[in-house]
Amino acid sequence: MGDTITKWDNGLYVDCHLLGTHSTFLIDSGSTATLLSDRVYFSIEDCDRPTLTPMTQKVKGANGVDIDVQGYTDIMFELGGGCFKQSTIVCDILPDGVLGQDFLLKYASRIDYKRLLIDTSIASIPCWIGGETEAISRVLLVNTTIVPPFTTMLVDVELPNFDKLSGAGLVTRSSNLIRGKDTVVVEGVIDTTERLTRLRVINVGENEAKLFPSTPLGTCESFYDTTDAVTEPAVHKVMQTTRYPEAKHPRNCPNTYRTCG
Repeated sequence: MGDTITKWDNGLYVDCHLLGTHSTFLIDSGSTATLLSDRVYFSIEDCDRPTLTPMTQKVKGANGVDIDVQGYTDIMFELGGGCFKQSTIVCDILPDGVLGQDFLLKYASRIDYKRLLIDTSIASIPCWIGGETEAISRVLLVNTTIVPPFTTMLVDVELPNFDKLSGAGLVTRSSNLIRGKDTVVVEGVIDTTERLTRLRVINVGENEAKLFPSTPLGTCESFYDTTDAVTEPAVHKVMQTTRYPEAKHPRNCPNTYRTCG
């Protein structure tokens, strides 16, 4: 049914919010059921954690070995800005979770491998590629960040698979990957020779936006047009023409960026 694959095995992955947690799910049409790691399940706050129904049916991995099962429950997944209710088996697997055949048959109208999207009637779900041959990396926020309304801010981000990219990468934003559509990352070409870099985000809304560590801001793929040397994130130059003021990094606000006033 499922398999205890390595954390980032070759395959297609999707970023998922569920019950107050951020997780990464493998898209696996070879798994007949949707699975959630018991590690992720028990990390959910007690008041939000759903009650499990015991299972008598055994669950086997692709290698034929039994997988320890805690039970099953209905879970509301937030994927690509849409909400998807799915019966889910909680069990001992290494990935955070697996979206299986049952989810794909219920919701997916098409999997677009070129654009890395799962099309559904609810929302288009952005995906990313995992594995040793990866040429696309997620862009993850490093610190808890509070962006005041109608401002722009440079934030620290992580490229988990920077070593799989060329020396420069094209960052593409996806508002669906950010909780709150009023906050977007500015697209551009950046230096990808190190895991940590900085990007600019804009809050175009009337309320301050709070973003949490590991929030996926977009994707970065190898960029091979090296006519102009990349000496700093190109997105920095874009902001010279923006109408939004800069939000400064404050003093006495450890691990959080915001305007302290």
